[in-house]
Amino acid sequence: MATASNDDAIDDGLNRLRRQVIADTDVPVALREALAAGAALEEIRLDAAGRWWHQGERFSHPRLIALFSRSLVCTARGTWLVQVEPYSYPVAVDDVGFFVTGARPDGDGWLLRLSDGSEERLDPATLRSDGDTWLGCLVHAGHDEARIVDGAWIGLAEAIDDGDEGGWRLRRGADSWPIGARAPFRRCALPE
Repeated sequence: MATASNDDAIDDGLNRLRRQVIADTDVPVALREALAAGAALEEIRLDAAGRWWHQGERFSHPRLIALFSRSLVCTARGTWLVQVEPYSYPVAVDDVGFFVTGARPDGDGWLLRLSDGSEERLDPATLRSDGDTWLGCLVHAGHDEARIVDGAWIGLAEAIDDGDEGGWRLRRGADSWPIGARAPFRRCALPE
């Protein structure tokens, strides 16, 4: 349930998002013009754990979650949109737009299931951690950063240890890859 302080935070975030959308020439003209003319903008948010929210209320319908997750796009100027042709709607993304929701051994590596419904092989050289609770990698041919969550985290955790040289490593058979520090990587910048 949304509270008064949440409502204020939502309003502040929506004002920033509105300014970002209006300034982003990669956003469809009709959407930019409507928001510039004062059209209502309701908060659609993807939080850092991969959960979708509308005006402070968490999405609960699996099909709607799947539709939004596979329809999320980012403009070259850093605005996140849910794009279901012919419609586009701005989205506030707290951290990353994509999440690794499953990981399973596949030959000499891992096959990842992503929040957008796609699957791809893990490039272990792109694994990054904040040293605490955040583990992620690059996906979509290195174009997007994805956070590893839920069952995927558990599946990979069995193969992670503190390497002989110090620091965490991912192991698979005789192969081993260091897990680097999370660097500032954002194809899509957060609104200021």
